Amino acid sequence: MAPLKSSIGNVARDQCQSSRCSDGEDLLSIDGVESSGFVCQDNRPSLDNLKFAEKFAESNAESFSAGKILILSLARCALASPVYRSIWTQLCDQDYSVEVVTVEENETFSWKTRRPDLIIIDTDKVDEASMSQIQDLLIAFDANFIPAVILTQKALLPQSLNQLKQAGVLDCWWDVPNTDLDRVLRTLENYVALGRRIQALRQSESQLQADVQEHDRDLRRHHTIQAAMRQEQKALERLVYLDELTQIPNRRYLDITLTQEWQRSQREQQPLALILCDIDYFKRYNDALGHPSGDRCLQQVAKALTRAVKRPSDFVARYGGEEFVVLLPNTRLKGAMRVAQSLHRAMSAMALFHPDSPIDTHLTISLGVSCLMPYQASATPETLLNAADEALYKAKLLGRNCTAAGPSRSSSTVLDSSACLPFPSS
Repeated sequence: MAPLKSSIGNVARDQCQSSRCSDGEDLLSIDGVESSGFVCQDNRPSLDNLKFAEKFAESNAESFSAGKILILSLARCALASPVYRSIWTQLCDQDYSVEVVTVEENETFSWKTRRPDLIIIDTDKVDEASMSQIQDLLIAFDANFIPAVILTQKALLPQSLNQLKQAGVLDCWWDVPNTDLDRVLRTLENYVALGRRIQALRQSESQLQADVQEHDRDLRRHHTIQAAMRQEQKALERLVYLDELTQIPNRRYLDITLTQEWQRSQREQQPLALILCDIDYFKRYNDALGHPSGDRCLQQVAKALTRAVKRPSDFVARYGGEEFVVLLPNTRLKGAMRVAQSLHRAMSAMALFHPDSPIDTHLTISLGVSCLMPYQASATPETLLNAADEALYKAKLLGRNCTAAGPSRSSSTVLDSSACLPFPSS
């Protein structure tokens, strides 16, 4: 393959003289320098082809605005027809960038990365092999997005025309008379305009795809940042709302949850129960076994209490020191007392040895239970807590390791306040 880059631009037409090639056809020359650029000797272009192309390229260095045309010549003598050479000359005169490439058989299309606005295929053969080669050329150039026309000296068979049309050829001309030269030029100009429009649309599509990909990358980055922020938020909430030792909600989170559940119970007109838990003789446990053992004891009690409650809405928190709270939404006193018995059983099943307990050889708990109807009286969440604290004090007076539901100052809002259930020793 030998590329012939032709850029005549505004070179005066009278600078181009006519001469003869070896088989009697006309040639072009410029400034009196004869060119054999379109003379085929032994089916190969001569070395003067490049010199001829360089002479034309140097004659006008201005940029082209009309469009880019690539002429692929499969003919023995490129643009051998005087009419076709005239078409080529006039296209160059109209400020088109025209490149002529002689294509050899079995060509590896290393030049297919060129993106012209129009492809003109020049051939003097119409046999099956030539048609197949043309189809390969069109595939190499993705002719579905680049307009292509064929100039030939011979008529094509209808079957060949259909094959070329399916391959992307827009038009095919042969034996074009001089009288049709202007029509052909106008058609080619329209095809170039179409090609430029297609290229512009493809560039817009490529830019749009790039913008969409960039947007997707930004969106993924945004989602990644959001996920990281959510993780940081969760970590922060764990620091703020979880007890560091037991890893269950702390007093601050209990206050928030109690207020929310109180308001919900008011709206839904449902009871709200609370159990206040205290580890019996925990100070003696610490003194006997040491504070590290005391910390492990608190952790085990927190796990046992958490496992003992069954409903997702039930809430276990560390109240402070060796005290824990179990909040039971939509639960009456009778149900809260059953939950309290479950907490006792959980502690008994844990069977944690207590070396200095006066009531049992294993760790035990005392429970105070309160239950209010928030929508029936002017009570507050503190009223519920205070009632449970009074009940816990009562359970301790009764010997510990038991459950009590003590009276409250607002006794009309306390359900079954006289209840007191001891838990049998193991």
